[in-house]
Amino acid sequence: IQVKMEQFELKLLEANTKLAHPIDVAWGYAESSNDESISIRDAFTLADKAMYRHKAMIKESELF
Repeated sequence: IQVKMEQFELKLLEANTKLAHPIDVAWGYAESSNDESISIRDAFTLADKAMYRHKAMIKESELF
């Protein structure tokens, strides 16, 4: 998933060079396996936290 999201970000950066109003996308995900006992709610919470970490990273990089 991480590799695909990074590929998506590269394509988005390329597309943004042609747009009058660039697009920012913050994303996050959580993974689990059948061996783990994680609820859907917990997975959603982990993914949400990951998304906010990514969003903060984007905002920080825009400051420089």
